[in-house]
Amino acid sequence: MHLDLCLLEIVEAWMVRGTDHWVLKPSLWSAIPKDRQAVLLHALGQVDHGVAYPPSTSIFDDLRKAALACR
Repeated sequence: MHLDLCLLEIVEAWMVRGTDHWVLKPSLWSAIPKDRQAVLLHALGQVDHGVAYPPSTSIFDDLRKAALACR
């Protein structure tokens, strides 16, 4: 399976910067360490950043690892 890291970053940027409503399975959210959850929640409130500014931390760690392994 080939996974494009750039596409993943676009999806994560859109989730954090481009919409005010998205849903994750509770197990996926709880797998993110608490300090990174706080970073993501803070990023949601930064309305001065658009989708061109991806979040500083990943939401989908397993997908990111898979994309990096394909390189």
